[in-house]
Amino acid sequence: MIRPAPALVWLVGLIALPLGVAAAVWPDMHPFLWLALFLFAVVGGVDVWFGRARLEGMSAFSDDDGQMAQAREGVLTVHLRKPPQLAGSGMAGLALPPSFLCEAEEMALLLAAGQTEYAMTWRMTPRERGRYPLQELFVSLRSPLGLWECGRGLALGVELKVFPDAGKYGSLLARVRGQMGARLIRQVGKGREFEKLREYTAGDGFDEIHWKATARRGSPVTKVYQTERMQEIYAVVDVSRLMARRFGDNSALDEYLRVALLLGTAAEQRGDRFGVILFHREVSRFLRARNGKTHYAACRQAMFDAQPEPVTADFFELAAFLRARVPKRSLLFLLTALDEPSAAESLDKAATLLGHRHLPYVVMLQPGGVAPVLAAPPEEDLYAGLAGHLQWRALRELEMSLRTHGVKFHMVEPGALAAKVLMLYDEVKQRQLL
Repeated sequence: MIRPAPALVWLVGLIALPLGVAAAVWPDMHPFLWLALFLFAVVGGVDVWFGRARLEGMSAFSDDDGQMAQAREGVLTVHLRKPPQLAGSGMAGLALPPSFLCEAEEMALLLAAGQTEYAMTWRMTPRERGRYPLQELFVSLRSPLGLWECGRGLALGVELKVFPDAGKYGSLLARVRGQMGARLIRQVGKGREFEKLREYTAGDGFDEIHWKATARRGSPVTKVYQTERMQEIYAVVDVSRLMARRFGDNSALDEYLRVALLLGTAAEQRGDRFGVILFHREVSRFLRARNGKTHYAACRQAMFDAQPEPVTADFFELAAFLRARVPKRSLLFLLTALDEPSAAESLDKAATLLGHRHLPYVVMLQPGGVAPVLAAPPEEDLYAGLAGHLQWRALRELEMSLRTHGVKFHMVEPGALAAKVLMLYDEVKQRQLL
């Protein structure tokens, strides 16, 4: 890239332009005009050649991992290396994606002789999740005579990774962690996992007696149960076309992925295993339920760049996958949208397979306008209110149909989604429903 510098513009205006006017008035001035133009061409060409040669030997790199959180300010530091003898002023810039907000994508450079490395820091706020490659750092320097600005792109090879902002639910997560550290959740019942045998004591029920051990020992022996630990919890996230629907500044998929990360943290606190399933027409990503920080990082890595696919979700395919790949009874939080008849019909047909082996909770964000007609303000459009009421009624009928197959359905307002999912999780643990 080569473009004229202000010095060249002033030089042309002060010398070449008056000579051109004089040559137009006095023809004898033509030789002087051609001589001046020839000198301009020679000096300008030499200056360009030396200006481009100054950029040789420069390189750029970054030590940052490129990880940022959606809608939160991040920092990227880029290091510029140059030959020791190179000195001068110029500019450096990054070609950031349109979804990044940055006050200044370019910054001034002042290179001093003897210094070989410069560090430049850009502050930016990404608005969308995903992977964003930054292939080059663009650098421009003034030519030795200052007539031109010569630039080139330096290979950078940095990939920015924008993760869901789980910090949006920071206060809710802090409360969950505080509760888990301060007290145990009181659970209903005696537990379902066998722990040991002991001698019979007064008050033990007949259903608790181990009859084979009693026959061997000749005295009553009672079975002792404990609360089941290390249960498997799955966040099953729909990534079909309906997930592109916007709720405020974020899409439905953004909200679901944040809740999935929060659910994974809560499962780790409660000693359960956590897994992730992303699906649309088929299951696209599957991480079997495990625990530990390394596994949580893998789940976060698998979800952060998921984008809505232009296809319709197939719940029957999801049910068949779960039946084949997840044999143990698990708690499933199915985060999806069912306000389209095709999606609702697909889930209704697959509900028997889902509820037969697992404990599924279907959770969806409540779309705007989907509510009972009497809940709408009087000044709202009557026809829009009736359409929303019909959608709401269809979803309530779907809820009753799913309940008969052991699938529980909840429609939640966007601001209460995370709290609702954690409340359902606590209810399952407290009542030992799994």
